[in-house]
Amino acid sequence: MIDRLIDVVLVLLWCRVRMQAVNAVGPGAFCLPLKVMTKSLPPQPPCLECVVVGSSSLKLKWRESRFIDLTQYMLEMQRPDGRWVFMSSVVIPLFEMCSCDWFKSRHVV
Repeated sequence: MIDRLIDVVLVLLWCRVRMQAVNAVGPGAFCLPLKVMTKSLPPQPPCLECVVVGSSSLKLKWRESRFIDLTQYMLEMQRPDGRWVFMSSVVIPLFEMCSCDWFKSRHVV
């Protein structure tokens, strides 16, 4: 199977795509057109705030998103060696408890 990425299209744009094969004899017939719509952009990350710092935990808070199609938030923590580690995936919470105080937090959508 051969695939091709077309990355010069706009967000939420209807596209009609068709293909044909060509060899030494010449071009073949076009396939039936495929009509597809590009996806919307991902949501902007919320403003993350640390409201309580404990000896082995962080209490984080952020505003719920206004995006209706939002399905989850993902929380990652940065280790001292610079690697980002997945910590939690939750559906639109008000806060999340984290149990590693030597990590820095980063919100990823």
